[in-house]
Amino acid sequence: MPISRALESVREHITRLVEETRINRDLADTELDRRLGQIRDAEADTSRRAQLEEMNGRASGGCCPIGALPELGGRWRSATNGR
Repeated sequence: MPISRALESVREHITRLVEETRINRDLADTELDRRLGQIRDAEADTSRRAQLEEMNGRASGGCCPIGALPELGGRWRSATNGR
């Protein structure tokens, strides 16, 4: 094999290795982005659940205790057409 052909073969091999490395790095970045997205989604879900639990705690704890409401008596039925 002539030296020029051997050098060309080595250059092609190096070029392929460089391209493979770039592709692998890009794939790794994509995988990392996907994993980070999953982590962000999980954190957002956890935050939403905590907010919901806090809101439910306020509602069940009573933002307005039953005894604090005025007695409506018949006025409630007349206001809702007897329902």
